[in-house]
Amino acid sequence: NAYSGVLNIITKRSQYDQALISLGGGSFATRTAGLSAGMQQGVNDVRMDATFFKEDGWQQSLTDENAVTSSDKFSENNKSLSLSSHLGNFFVDAFVTQADQTHLGSRPIWPADEIERDAYYLGIGHLLELSPDWSMTNSLSYTGSRQVYPLQSTPVEVDFNGHADELHLESFASGALSSATKLLLGGSLTYLRGQIEGGTFLNLSPYDTVRSRLFVELNYELNSRTELTLGGQLNHTDTASADFVPRLGATWRYRDDMGLKLLYSEAFRSPYPAETSVVAGPVVGNPALEPETVRTMDLQWYFQRQNMQMALTFFDTRQKDLIRRTAGTFDNVGEIHIQGVEWEGRWRLNPQWHLTGSVTAQRNQDGSGVDDVTLAPDYLAKVGIAWIPHPGASLGIYDSYADAYQDVAILSPLRTLANPPAESYHLVSANLRLHLPSLLPGRGIPDATVALYGSNLLDEDVYVPEYTLGVINTLPVRAGRAWYLTLEVDI
Repeated sequence: NAYSGVLNIITKRSQYDQALISLGGGSFATRTAGLSAGMQQGVNDVRMDATFFKEDGWQQSLTDENAVTSSDKFSENNKSLSLSSHLGNFFVDAFVTQADQTHLGSRPIWPADEIERDAYYLGIGHLLELSPDWSMTNSLSYTGSRQVYPLQSTPVEVDFNGHADELHLESFASGALSSATKLLLGGSLTYLRGQIEGGTFLNLSPYDTVRSRLFVELNYELNSRTELTLGGQLNHTDTASADFVPRLGATWRYRDDMGLKLLYSEAFRSPYPAETSVVAGPVVGNPALEPETVRTMDLQWYFQRQNMQMALTFFDTRQKDLIRRTAGTFDNVGEIHIQGVEWEGRWRLNPQWHLTGSVTAQRNQDGSGVDDVTLAPDYLAKVGIAWIPHPGASLGIYDSYADAYQDVAILSPLRTLANPPAESYHLVSANLRLHLPSLLPGRGIPDATVALYGSNLLDEDVYVPEYTLGVINTLPVRAGRAWYLTLEVDI
């Protein structure tokens, strides 16, 4: 279900012989705490991380769909515990979290209430070395979630209880067919089940579904400067016929520091059970929904040297069979065509000064030729500077700019001007880090780091379109200026 985009999150490498404790606090009565500890012996290791976050919240004021103007503090409270271990070629990962958050609901109607969410994850796996060039990874994971969500916008306040469980089995092998050819081949099987109970106002009957997929990717090095990629995935669900999505790519490095990349890929999004089976007052799900599909082509020119990286990317995306809420149900209606260009770069002027920046421009329209139907800003930009005057000190300042969002009247001409418009804004942040022993050597100071982080330093009011139903024009989404201080000690 990677559809409109994929985030590749690369975590810090674990230090299994290190134990850290952190304490922090700041604006909006924010309190944080964390503990990380691990141990390693040969190829075996284990690591535990515990975190705590509590924030009384920022005062959010708005006019809702019923023309009621009010405000409330939107608080957040979460706790988590994770465990990671490797025993030879076996690995285990576990995670549990409890999170409570103030929310107005899918339809913004006062009063606000608190959503309670619990989530669990357990994964086990094994890496099998088949040969010096080939390996196979097999894994089995369970993911579960529980949620309690008050519905105060109904005639009588109702709490709905939802739960979902996923069991995922995956196996893949990778290796070299020759000095120039690498192959990845695998498959997975996913079982999903869940339910939502909320009386006559909201109900999602017990559901279960099975999804399977086979995937393959072949990378061929045509010569020292040209590499080709050919791959695809065969998907099948018990609610739709099997479908194949391809992935094609070519990389040509015509100079040691310059090159071109051409990528073409397809993806899909299966209908959610809430879209196929939900009963929410007058809205009833549609079990005949087909998956949404997307086709994307990227052409990138890149330049890379030791102290400078730069890239210019053109992208073209077509989304079809989009699932939209219509009168009393959901249907596959319409399409969206998005085109744009993005420039990004990094410069290391010297060991003390680093610069980074990016600019993105996009245009979009639906199948009927209506422009700006995604309501996204036409332009985005980011610029940042990092200063490292000493091995124990660093300061980073960043400005993220967003052009004005489009008016939700494009989708809902009868929307009311309940709140301020979604205008352009600058989000400026700063991050200062000081490693005390490096700055004050020979004084017996514990191995500690102090960090000061400031967000929205220009105290911007940020609003975005209310695109769920479009009864009102906008909602506020950003807190005002905030500062946070954290102390991290190696124990």
